[in-house]
Amino acid sequence: TAPQTGLGYIHEVDSLAIPRFIQACPTVDVGVGDRIGLVVRALGDLRVPSIPVVTRVSHPPISKPGDAAARTVDEWQWLLDTRYPRYTGWSFDQAWELAPGEWRFDVSHDGRTIATRTFTVRSR
Repeated sequence: TAPQTGLGYIHEVDSLAIPRFIQACPTVDVGVGDRIGLVVRALGDLRVPSIPVVTRVSHPPISKPGDAAARTVDEWQWLLDTRYPRYTGWSFDQAWELAPGEWRFDVSHDGRTIATRTFTVRSR
């Protein structure tokens, strides 16, 4: 569950799975079923198996049908493995999520940003 997201939950990607990226540029064309995101890795004490992080996605206004207000930020907590790179991102599951414009991903640990990536999203 992820109460600070529009859907109230996030999809989990297998801990060793890294998606195949087909676009590696700052401008991406997306449709329903596509994903955007980044791969991050924690550097530090390998004896610590994982660290808690927060992914924060700032995006153009998204209006979920039935909601009174549009959202411009979604965020969720997860554990970042310290031994392997991990993927975090956004899955465009619904047509109403296809909001063109700037999407910014910030991954933070203990309140400090450890990774960031910005995309310009265009809807196909």
